[in-house]
Amino acid sequence: MRQHASASSATAQAPTPALATRRCACGGVVGPTGECAACRAKRLAGQRVHGQQGQGTTGGGTAAANPIDDARRAAFIRTQTAYQRVAGIGPPPPPGRADPSIEWRLRARGLAETLFNWPDPNMDQVTEIVGRMRNYLATPSLATTRAAPTDKNCGNRAAYVVNLSPPIVLCPVFFKSSPEERTQTMVHEAAHLAGIGEPVGESYCAVFDCRTSCGGFSAADSWAHFVHCLSGQPAQQPTAVTGGQPARPGGRTP
Repeated sequence: MRQHASASSATAQAPTPALATRRCACGGVVGPTGECAACRAKRLAGQRVHGQQGQGTTGGGTAAANPIDDARRAAFIRTQTAYQRVAGIGPPPPPGRADPSIEWRLRARGLAETLFNWPDPNMDQVTEIVGRMRNYLATPSLATTRAAPTDKNCGNRAAYVVNLSPPIVLCPVFFKSSPEERTQTMVHEAAHLAGIGEPVGESYCAVFDCRTSCGGFSAADSWAHFVHCLSGQPAQQPTAVTGGQPARPGGRTP
């Protein structure tokens, strides 16, 4: 997500005299990195602190994975794949081979009929919505924010949006979830940002089994379900839930 500017090097027209001692802004002798040893140590220490506060670090001091951007990136790849398949985008098949895009478009239509409760789906509209979802997920600057500990909108949700608009508010459940659950949450919220939302309440899928509707066209989880199946993810099997209600992948508030 972050871009780091690099310091410009000295120009060829003004080389440093061979016998001159280059000094850093603090007065120390410049080393191979273009700074003195003391300044370099301070810079590296600052990077380590930044990593611990923002992305976390491993035991060796290397920045660890960022769960937010990892989930966004995985959700983008999944949604991009679904978009290409529903739109029939792909390289031409080798001579004598069937065009796989035809099969994928038929698969997309069948999923839309089932998951959206739509006997004759408008596949141009489906393609447009999945494309909008992909576009939101494509940018590392997708607006997200962590919910406050006292945020009553979270409940057992992993995330939510307000008025179908950014930012995506990430709740404590999001950070306790598995990578797969976080990816599904991001796709779910991207559906809200693309304009999908039920007039009252919200429906959720118990599992993404690729054959059961769980709310129809207006449910964001239906679109996350659609992307899951069309992108080639395995159909999920139901599991027994004990100790109360399972955490919801995401949601919206009016």
